[in-house]
Amino acid sequence: KVKADGEYDRLVGQTLDGRYFVEKKIGEGGMGVVFAARHAVIERPLAIKVLKREAMRDTATIRRFVQEAKAASALVLAYADGLGAEASDRIRELYRGIETLDRRDTDVPASEKLRFKDNAIEAIRLLEAFRGSVRDVSSVETHRDALQAARIVLQACEMHSGGDGLPPWAIRERSMAENVKWLLEERFPGEKIVLWAHNGHVRTAPYSGIDSQGMYLRAWYGAQMVVLGLASYH
Repeated sequence: KVKADGEYDRLVGQTLDGRYFVEKKIGEGGMGVVFAARHAVIERPLAIKVLKREAMRDTATIRRFVQEAKAASALVLAYADGLGAEASDRIRELYRGIETLDRRDTDVPASEKLRFKDNAIEAIRLLEAFRGSVRDVSSVETHRDALQAARIVLQACEMHSGGDGLPPWAIRERSMAENVKWLLEERFPGEKIVLWAHNGHVRTAPYSGIDSQGMYLRAWYGAQMVVLGLASYH
C-alpha cells in the first residue's frame, strides 16, 4: 500500500463509488492524478483519473468561457441591428467595454464586474420585450438563438462578478448544464443528444463541494440521462 503523502494519495486503499479499489498512484499531470485500480466485483484492472481541484478552478478555463461569451455578444448585436436604431444603440451601449472581462481578473474592478452583470440582465430584458412582435418562423428561431446568446453573456458576467454566493468554477458547471437544457428543450425538443465531456463535468456525485453539470442534469432529467464512463488500460 502506498503511503498517503498528499491530498490525492489518500485515495490509495479506498474503494470509489463502491466498485473501484484504488491500488496505487501511477502518474500525475497538470489536470489530474492517475491511479491503478481494480474493479471490486469482476476484479478487472483499470486506470482512474481524478481531476484536480486546481483544474476545475483554472482561470484559463474560465477565460475560455468568456471567449465564448464574446462570440455570443457579437451574435446578439447582429440581431439587435435588425430591431431598429433605438434598440440596437441601447444594447450596444449595455455591452460596451464587456470585452475587458477577458483581461486578468485583478485588472477589472469589482464594481465594473457588477455593472457588466446588471447590463447583461438588462439586455436580456430588452430582447424579451421584442418576443411578442416576432411573427414568422425564421424570425422566431433567430430571436430564440439571440436570446440564448444573451444568456451566455450573462453567464460569463456572473462567473466574474459572483452569483448566488457560488465560486466561478461552480457557476461554470451550472451554466454548462443550463446550456445543455436549452439545447434539449428549445433547440432540439423531443430529440436525444450525446454529450461528450470530462468525467469531472458529467459525474453525478459531489466532489469538492461543487455541483457538477452532470448533477444538475440528473436532477432535471433523472433516469432519462445515461452516463457512460470510458477507461483505458495499457
